[in-house]
Amino acid sequence: MHLNPYFYQKLVRPKFAIKKYIKNIVEKVFDFKDKKILDFWCWTGSNSFIFDSKNYIWVDIEKQRIIFASKLFPKYNFKCIENSSLDLANNSLDYICIFAVIHHISDDIFKWYIDEFKRVLKNDWKIIIIEPVLNKKYKFSNWFMNTLDDWEYIRYEEEYLALFENDFTVKVHKRFNKFFLYNEIFFSLSLK
Repeated sequence: MHLNPYFYQKLVRPKFAIKKYIKNIVEKVFDFKDKKILDFWCWTGSNSFIFDSKNYIWVDIEKQRIIFASKLFPKYNFKCIENSSLDLANNSLDYICIFAVIHHISDDIFKWYIDEFKRVLKNDWKIIIIEPVLNKKYKFSNWFMNTLDDWEYIRYEEEYLALFENDFTVKVHKRFNKFFLYNEIFFSLSLK
């Protein structure tokens, strides 16, 4: 289901859900104070209130969403990804946050972005990821996620982790259920 940015912001990414299922979970593990952060595929900028605007950069592939996010959150820095390149300096970021994005991207394309992430991140960096996952125990949730949200690349947990295991240290921080219909995993990556 592809919603326009306004309805996406109101229905899929309301502030109370971002606070409960992203902010509260991630801040228990990571301290973002004075850290330079990139939100990869920010959609409508719904995660903006989690971070200090002076240290936060948002990128997305769709100009319409960037325009919408810029109007909603004028203090934040939004950029459109052009030519599949992050318009950022080498070694300029402490963290990259990827919240509910990878399930929209094929393995091959995402692996290309990983090389870009390595270029823009500092030496002691982390990539922080929260993704919906398929789960063999919860067939109804799997059906719901695949049917309602039309996610082409939603994966089982082991498939997400396999994308990274060769090149990164992968740490799973939490597995949780969101709205009784979504199974989610929160994990991070660092270089081996």
